[in-house]
Amino acid sequence: MPATTTRDERTEKLTSFLRECLLFGCLKGFKHFTVYPRGREELLVHVISRPLTSSTAQIQRKQDIDSHDGDDVVFLIGAYARYKCPYVWVRSKHTTLPNGRPVPTKDVPLDLSSTSSWKLDGNVHLWDIIAEIIPMAFETPIINPFEVSRSYKYTSASMFDSLSCGSLSHFLRKVYLTTNFPYADKIYNDLQYMLESHYNLLNTSFSYSPSNTPSSSSSPSPSTSTAIHTLP
Repeated sequence: MPATTTRDERTEKLTSFLRECLLFGCLKGFKHFTVYPRGREELLVHVISRPLTSSTAQIQRKQDIDSHDGDDVVFLIGAYARYKCPYVWVRSKHTTLPNGRPVPTKDVPLDLSSTSSWKLDGNVHLWDIIAEIIPMAFETPIINPFEVSRSYKYTSASMFDSLSCGSLSHFLRKVYLTTNFPYADKIYNDLQYMLESHYNLLNTSFSYSPSNTPSSSSSPSPSTSTAIHTLP
């Protein structure tokens, strides 16, 4: 059995976890959920029961998610300094989650294997918690909690959209290379899709032409397979 980590080690782990939350809170384009950072120590995860498009995502971001009274499930991931450990609460008005799991009272966090393991070893990351809680919000099991929405269109051809694609690609790559989830092949397929979208948007947003960049024809974008294993 692994030794229990010390307080200083948990503080360092929590700082690293908060950095993961900050980066994860900026991502968009997942099929099953959207994320909303709320301060430095909190992250809201809104599991959606209908297909996500760019327009519905904008509407959701304008809503007060704490007052949500629909069928969607809302989780609050809190990584508070006084606890030295992340916890997850249900913040939507559910007494039972769609998968049949009872919901504790409002101030009691969910009993999760990922958060319990946090105190025993240093290998628990934010995506381990996400992978555990997202399936709880569905009556019918889903294959890949991190599935990318193919209906979420990056159509503005702006540098912002290109960076958004790149950020999601970076996250998917990290999950793919550092975990052994049984749906790793699904993550890989979505990673390829997002990398292709990222490079296409880069080409469009820069609007390079052969006359202006003679070397462009001899310097194609890297293949997605190469990028997956070489990006930092």
